[in-house]
Amino acid sequence: MKKGSWAVVVVAFIIAVFVVGFSLYEVIDNSHNKLITVTVDYGFDYQEVQTLKLGETIVIDKSPEKDGYVFEGWYVDAEMTTQFDFSQKVKDNITIYAKWTKI
Repeated sequence: MKKGSWAVVVVAFIIAVFVVGFSLYEVIDNSHNKLITVTVDYGFDYQEVQTLKLGETIVIDKSPEKDGYVFEGWYVDAEMTTQFDFSQKVKDNITIYAKWTKI
């Protein structure tokens, strides 16, 4: 190699590592752009769908009202056995269900 060629090779290598490394970082750490679908099932044939980015908060009425019914909480299963915990970050698509008891 000619004198000074090594400097060009080293600079080209550094640039290549930076560009490839940055691209790999974007692919690996792209979780901040992950979209999550939250289906809110209020019952009575009414659902609301929200699309959130990972880490965003679900926005729903935590104490909805319906004439003739008492609201008993939000659940993560249609059988109403496990309550939804609003303090937990949602990481995957989810449906939450409103539990009602007729008066």
